[in-house]
Amino acid sequence: MRVAHNKYWTLERCMEVASKFKTKIEWKEKHHASYVAAHKYIWIDQCSKHMEVIRNSNHFWTLEKCKLDAKKYHTKIEWRKNSKKSYAAAEKEGWINECSKHMKVLGSLTKRAIYAFEFSDKSVYVGLTFNLDKRADEHLKHNSEFKTSVFKYKEESGLEPKFVELTKYIDYDVASKKEGEYLEQYKKDGWKILNRAKTGGLGLIKTIWTKEKCRIEANKFVHKYQWQKESKPSYKAAQRNNWIKELSSHMKRPSKVSA
Repeated sequence: MRVAHNKYWTLERCMEVASKFKTKIEWKEKHHASYVAAHKYIWIDQCSKHMEVIRNSNHFWTLEKCKLDAKKYHTKIEWRKNSKKSYAAAEKEGWINECSKHMKVLGSLTKRAIYAFEFSDKSVYVGLTFNLDKRADEHLKHNSEFKTSVFKYKEESGLEPKFVELTKYIDYDVASKKEGEYLEQYKKDGWKILNRAKTGGLGLIKTIWTKEKCRIEANKFVHKYQWQKESKPSYKAAQRNNWIKELSSHMKRPSKVSA
């Protein structure tokens, strides 16, 4: 029987595996799957209390220096993009979570948040996004090529909308369904709906799947079938570029089911 990654790796299992290793580097190299699970669910610190702290090889990027550098940025993506060396050092030493406590959590290919723009005359627009801050700016920013429903109505009515976060980042399939439910509730409450398209779409995200981005996605999974099922775009990109073998080297082969 196949066991899904997020069903198998509990905190207790991760701690049990981590107890066999003396350092985070050793743990990551010798049991990558449990390390990735602990990193994903923010259990690294709990699982590595007994471990020795080993500084990075060049002794420059200490924990304090990584923290200080990380404070310049609002998200992990921004930090990784603009300060690759400190991010790489923090990732290697297992300091990412500690250095990014102040950062905003963003959605992803599989996570979305639902939001609304409410006008004082009971007009409303409901949408979903993987980045609430960016989407809010896009709706209100003038674009000569394309004006959103929110921007158009703001111009026509002269009213300033209120941006409301209706949910946190949740699984995209749940978010897709709930978006329609929120819209229906607004209708029942007598609101005028500004949406021009049907709800349920996941929004346009133009992602360029580099090898590094595919590696980050692949590291979230224990088996190739999970990667292929839960992150199809990254898997297909890796397949097109013949990266599958390399990026799945840490993955286990599914156990055979006896007849």
